[in-house]
Amino acid sequence: MSKTAYPKSADSPRNIELCVAGALFFLVFLSPYYRGLYFEYEKYPFLAALNVIVLLWLLWRSYNKEWLHFGDITEWLYAGFALLYLLNLPLAADKGLAFQEFITYATCFFLFLAMRKLRIPLSLKKLFLFLFGLNGLILALLGFSYQMGWIDPQSMFLKMSFRDLFLGGRLNASFQYPNTAGAYFAMGYISVLVFILLEEKLSWRIPGFLVSFVLLGAFFFTYSRGGYLTFPLSLVFLLFVLQPPEAARLLTYNLGSAAIFLPFLPKTETLLLQKNPFFFGHLITASIAFAVFGELVTQLFQKRSVAINRKKLAILISTAVVLFVLLFVTATKSDFLPARFAQRIKDINLQTHSVVERFLFYRDALKIFSLRPLNGWGGGAWKTLYFKFQSAPYFTESTHNFYVQILVESGILGILLFLSLFVFIFKKALQSEFGKEQILQKGILGILLMGLLHSLIDVNFSLGAFQLTVWSFAGLAVPERGIAIEKTSKRKEYAHQSKMRVILTTFSVIVSAVLMVLCLIMSQSTNYAIQAEYYLNQGHWKEAALLAEKSLHFNPWNAETHFIYSNALRSRFLDEKQPFLRAKSFEEAQKAYRLAPQNHKYIQYLGFLYVEMGKFETGISYLERAVQNAPLVPATYEGLISALKSIGDFYYARGEKTKTMDYYKRAEEVLIKLYQLKEKYPQIKISNNLAELARELKKYGKQSEEGGI
Repeated sequence: MSKTAYPKSADSPRNIELCVAGALFFLVFLSPYYRGLYFEYEKYPFLAALNVIVLLWLLWRSYNKEWLHFGDITEWLYAGFALLYLLNLPLAADKGLAFQEFITYATCFFLFLAMRKLRIPLSLKKLFLFLFGLNGLILALLGFSYQMGWIDPQSMFLKMSFRDLFLGGRLNASFQYPNTAGAYFAMGYISVLVFILLEEKLSWRIPGFLVSFVLLGAFFFTYSRGGYLTFPLSLVFLLFVLQPPEAARLLTYNLGSAAIFLPFLPKTETLLLQKNPFFFGHLITASIAFAVFGELVTQLFQKRSVAINRKKLAILISTAVVLFVLLFVTATKSDFLPARFAQRIKDINLQTHSVVERFLFYRDALKIFSLRPLNGWGGGAWKTLYFKFQSAPYFTESTHNFYVQILVESGILGILLFLSLFVFIFKKALQSEFGKEQILQKGILGILLMGLLHSLIDVNFSLGAFQLTVWSFAGLAVPERGIAIEKTSKRKEYAHQSKMRVILTTFSVIVSAVLMVLCLIMSQSTNYAIQAEYYLNQGHWKEAALLAEKSLHFNPWNAETHFIYSNALRSRFLDEKQPFLRAKSFEEAQKAYRLAPQNHKYIQYLGFLYVEMGKFETGISYLERAVQNAPLVPATYEGLISALKSIGDFYYARGEKTKTMDYYKRAEEVLIKLYQLKEKYPQIKISNNLAELARELKKYGKQSEEGGI
């Protein structure tokens, strides 16, 4: 007869676990205020803090002999996905960027793991849903207050930036992009409605209704066309997966919010865009109306057992969707909706500039993917490679499609691991049959679906705050139940099973500690690099070189910092004429090139250095490669023209007619190509002094032909 050994209180939370969960929730809520953690110097302190919390939790488990067990396929899939980014490092297009992406995914893996394995009670999970929505409300109010002129753009609080919270007539909040803000607000709206479905106390439901309605308004005022498409799809999915009573309530809540919101929308939008404080009065009035409606609906469902099966529910949902679409289409063709909002809706088509541009990104990304389809080009590869493959002139650091970006970075293996991970998360959560727990888990699926669908068309995952949010919910969607070790008569098998868990826990502690140290190192390195770039732009070469050197002591894998260091040393050499400065500058330029051998900027810069050192043809070969790697970037042509003319000037001064003519002629050929490019793509910008350069080439070329040298 077998016995089962469980850890102490296998499914009951302990105070330390509640503290860990609270600390992780706090980090997730705080992260959007630092510009969504888009910038590395703001992201790494958060990742370091997250690793500290996870490390303490792992050490506590080790102390209590509660060893980790990877018994769920979702854990292995995510671990494999993060590991793939590590294995891609040696062949990455930019090893420094790839290393940064690996650190991010590895840290988020431990966040996902902790959220799965922490024994968090339903009450705390409910509170998390409400606080997530409340956090979105605070972000929205900051944006609205900024629009009213109540927040100084230059103000800072705990190093939080309050610039451009409302820009171009659209609500950004503290995110860099209104579209990502829209996705966040929509996720918050769904989160609070799920909280209301779970909450039994009136004193909590009423604030929930108020918060959800403001979030709905915030979502609409981001004017995110992609959000307008993905948000209804996420709600419809949630309606179909919930049990009929909860789905019916949720459907009624949404119909009520739409019925109240639409009549208020025209005047509310006008007041907001006119920076009229009465905007808040309109928003509060509508929120109170929705709270009253929502509570009446709740009481109705609680007092009467509404008999509704899935077939009837499907008919109701389908009817509501059809009516809503017809109402909306009719409204866009009338004056019922405000002009700005109506125009954004009408712009949802395949001819819109942003849609056309996105399809360009996707097509170019697939070209890159096709050259290394199995495992991709490593993290951050798009930013380095797209210049070589772009079909038209544009500048973007993201494909605006997270899944296409995964294809570029980690190939077929990466996209299969990622999609399989979420397929299993959804499958496991949909199979949940634990009363209110299943409402929570299926509700979280609706939140996740909103984030995942919207990431098909935007840059959400480029923001660390969005990633932390998604992985937190992903972990909560599939909580681990008490994992037992079967004590069978086979003692060796039991001992081996226990030993493997000890090894896994020890390994996790080591990896988490290493990630914590790396995040701290990267944070310090990034701060030094930012200062170095600032001093370089100000012309303070010595300070720039010193700070870049300090940065590289912490992180020698950053190609951009090597580039900054080389530039500072080169400028010092031109001032001081010390040979060791040139040698060191050249060495740093080579390091930047080796770390990112496809980056046209580093290739071009190395070419300039070779030309300055008198290795003309070697330098020209690098400059020509830069043009090949960025054929639609005028600066690469201009750099090559300038170098060819300078070499021609050198031979002109020496009286070598043949070589002078050769280099001048080559410069003119490149110049012609650049003007042809400008003719084909009028939107590209070329230097103002290019015409003067062309005149000089003709002048000196003519003198050379006439023997005037």
